Amino acid sequence: MKEHAQEQLNKESLPMQEIEETFTLEQIMEEFGSGASAEDVIASGEEIAQFEQWNPEEEIPQTPVEEPAELPEVPEEPAERMPQEAPAEEMAESAEDTEAQEFAPETKIEEERPPKQKREKQPKKPKKQKKAKLPQQPIQVKKPPEEEHILSPEELIYDNRQKLGKSRLRLGLATAVCVLSLFLTVYRDKAMQFIPQLNDARLQGWASVGLLMLCMALCFDVIGEGIRQIISVHLRAEALSLVTTLFILIDSFPAIHAGRFPFAAIGTLLLCFNLLGLSDGWQANIRTLKSVQTADPPFAVRESKQIRGSESGLYAGSGDASQFMHDFGKRDLTDRVMEIYVPVMLLLSIAAAGVIAAMYHRDFLWCLTLILMGVSPLCAGLCYKRPFALLATRLSKLGAALCGWEGAKIFSGRHTILISDTDVFPKENISLNGMKLYGEHDMSRMISYASTVTFCCDSPLAYLFDQLRETENCRRYEVRAIRSYEGGGVGADIMGDIVLMGSLKFMNSMGVHMDAGMKVKQAVYLSVNGELACVFAMKYKPAHSVANGLDAIVSDSHFDAVLATRDFLVNPAFLQSKYGVDADLLDYPLVKEREALSEKKLSEEGRQGAILGKNSFAEFAAVVAGGRDLRTCVQFGTVLCVFAGLFCGMILGLMALFGAVKTASCMNVAILLLVWALPGLLLSRWTKKK
Repeated sequence: MKEHAQEQLNKESLPMQEIEETFTLEQIMEEFGSGASAEDVIASGEEIAQFEQWNPEEEIPQTPVEEPAELPEVPEEPAERMPQEAPAEEMAESAEDTEAQEFAPETKIEEERPPKQKREKQPKKPKKQKKAKLPQQPIQVKKPPEEEHILSPEELIYDNRQKLGKSRLRLGLATAVCVLSLFLTVYRDKAMQFIPQLNDARLQGWASVGLLMLCMALCFDVIGEGIRQIISVHLRAEALSLVTTLFILIDSFPAIHAGRFPFAAIGTLLLCFNLLGLSDGWQANIRTLKSVQTADPPFAVRESKQIRGSESGLYAGSGDASQFMHDFGKRDLTDRVMEIYVPVMLLLSIAAAGVIAAMYHRDFLWCLTLILMGVSPLCAGLCYKRPFALLATRLSKLGAALCGWEGAKIFSGRHTILISDTDVFPKENISLNGMKLYGEHDMSRMISYASTVTFCCDSPLAYLFDQLRETENCRRYEVRAIRSYEGGGVGADIMGDIVLMGSLKFMNSMGVHMDAGMKVKQAVYLSVNGELACVFAMKYKPAHSVANGLDAIVSDSHFDAVLATRDFLVNPAFLQSKYGVDADLLDYPLVKEREALSEKKLSEEGRQGAILGKNSFAEFAAVVAGGRDLRTCVQFGTVLCVFAGLFCGMILGLMALFGAVKTASCMNVAILLLVWALPGLLLSRWTKKK
């Protein structure tokens, strides 16, 4: 009983805070798995003092210090158990229950810990379950696939060179085989007998078939391209030629047994024309991409919707080679039309041949082969590739590159083109040819005035007068006011002097007196306070490349050429005298608008139609005019090609309907197809001009 009372006394003398802190140090490390030891935990100064006051001489060996540490759960229980009622009840209990009470706290702690742990873990479980479902939601694999890898100019050049290979040599050999096949066709049709070895009809047929098979071996590019188009279900000219050639080859065997000369020569014609188109396309790509590769930094011809108000126009800006490569591979007009034309014609040909064979008892294979030859125009593979190859060859000499059909489309329609001073007369083409003073004016002062005026009005002649000022060691004055006038002149207030500078026409309009000997057309005049002070003789040297560019743009009615010049002398009449262009076709706005247009900064977000090696008007004009020519040529060529296919298919279909076997001979069919191919060949050379 005494021991129990002493123990209760110790409990009452120990503050609750001490007991809690003692428990916290030991139990936190045990329950939460802390790796720190009790020595590593730093207690506050107040707690250490209280612990030292409790520990000395009053320590009771029967009740170790660790046992009271088992009572820290009291503050977490309801507040009703905290008051003094608990010690009073414990004092009334017998000594026999003391041992049981000593173990009671331990039992309570063990019973109360599990619910704590459950309470802490239970709310976390549903959260983890929710998070476990999240990985199924971000199925971001369904995002749109990444864009197809765009080949660089170097990679595409290598690829086209691999395709080109010896195609020109094989084309020459295939052409020779085609000529032999045509000769054999004429020899048989005209019943010639001057070559005894070829007088046998069956031998002539088998020889023609052999030449066709040899031509197919030489033109394996066409066959490979046709197979690729059939597999991808994008049928174009090569696929149609391949199908027609295969039917010609299949029809040749029954034709020879029936004593009919096969259509093998038509197959060789189709293969040769298509191989020429493929070869031209690869060559055009190589020449175009070489210009893109060498352009560093690249300039570009861009389209803007706000050149002059809301007018659409073309201008030269910074280029983007990656954007060029993205647009370069887009399909041309002929390919798009052929992807519709070829499947439709194949179905119609099969249907027509089936109807004719069923109703009029004709040979189905012969009817189908005849109709297929008619709907297969020879120039289908040349409509775009050949004119683009000729244009690419011409532009590559200037260092420029057209962005294929996409560039030709951008240059279509009506566009405004701004022509600046440096476009028509680059700096190196303008020189000072001397000066003459009048009156008692000082030469240094007149040079300073001229340099000051041209600098302040942003005249393209400023650099010439600035060089002259530095050579003569003159100064530049401050301008109080400056104003531009119509007629090619500027007025300025310099140091109290009214200075006028401009062309002869401007001086006459301002009433400046001049004698007959002072009037020089190609000169810049300077007057001070209404009196002529100095005349600067100028020399403008026209450039041949600029003349071609001006003529190409001005002569095209779809381009509105606007002069945005600041030079005192450059106007439509002056350009007509130097370059021979029609002055009436040039738009020459008022001076305020010309100044605004020359200072206008255009956005670089416009569509890009071509790459320029250098920012020169000659390249700009050649590319723009060439792009329009290509577009016009391809449009006419495609229409002509489709019309030829429809017309020839109808003619040969009628021959099949009436069973005109002799009329539908190989020679007659070849002549019909070649006659319709001739306009296409001539039209494809449109872009080679100039």
